[in-house]
Amino acid sequence: MKKVLLLGAPGSGKGTQAKYLVDEFSFKHIAMGDILRQEVADETELGKEAKSYMNQGALVPDDVVNNIVLNKLQSMANTSYLLDGFPRTIPQAKFLEDNGEAFDLVIYFHITLERVLDRMSGRLTCKTCGASFHKKYNKPTKENICDNCGATLIVRDDDKPETVKKRYETYINQTEPLLSHYNKFNIVFEVNAEDDINIIQEKIKERIIRK
Repeated sequence: MKKVLLLGAPGSGKGTQAKYLVDEFSFKHIAMGDILRQEVADETELGKEAKSYMNQGALVPDDVVNNIVLNKLQSMANTSYLLDGFPRTIPQAKFLEDNGEAFDLVIYFHITLERVLDRMSGRLTCKTCGASFHKKYNKPTKENICDNCGATLIVRDDDKPETVKKRYETYINQTEPLLSHYNKFNIVFEVNAEDDINIIQEKIKERIIRK
């Protein structure tokens, strides 16, 4: 079984490559946000605790998040998985290791701020059906009008340049210590996330098979 951690800033194409790996190798994609929402929906003890913080608009503390993730990973002991969105800090990484959860491979999608801005600040989202378009790479037939339902396309707050820049800088500040940590185990595989999608897929495929 292969345990793979995906690291990459918003807009790095991490999600696209995760879908490819799921289809190609039958990995299970585990996204932190999905796990948290499921725990809340299932009304588990940890889910109820997490919800109490979320309802106040507060960050869910590490001791709750850590155990939610650990429970999920332990339930998939015999499954190859891609973990996305956790850990974000050294203490979180060490928590997993102290509880017997070590990664076989860490795939880091390296991308510059300029390219992230180019990709994300051009995004257009349909406020009615949720369809996505791009001002440069996937233009709607009619300007600012959804091809699918005819509703108005908007730029989400998360995709505005100032927000994108802040999220990128936060991510890089968090990720650099993590990369240093995992480099000690010689398990980090860095890809240029600005390459062609197919080139990235081939590089990752070769590394997965080799690993």
